[in-house]
Amino acid sequence: MDQIANDESTLLAALREAAAKHVKPDRVEEVVGQTALINTRREPGREILKLADIAPDPECQSDLPDLGGAMDVVYWNRRWTPETVKIAGLVWHRDGRIEVFCGLVYPP
Repeated sequence: MDQIANDESTLLAALREAAAKHVKPDRVEEVVGQTALINTRREPGREILKLADIAPDPECQSDLPDLGGAMDVVYWNRRWTPETVKIAGLVWHRDGRIEVFCGLVYPP
């Protein structure tokens, strides 16, 4: 469990740093050092995002940013569980803000 927590904290730290440095969506995977599960700059990323059932992860935050209205969204796997996939990612808002988020992806 300590390795999982360490991996998650490393991912979250990399995402915070990428957001602070205003890394572009097409470069963020290179900067983070891991291929994302979803990147709306790659097909079929935007279509999968539209279909995904994503809820806030209470371990990280109480609300999700507006993923559907975002310019771009990129997210990575934090942890697989029998019920969900725990994710962490970045949202590039239309007003120029970049936000780190955590969520739970439920199966269809």
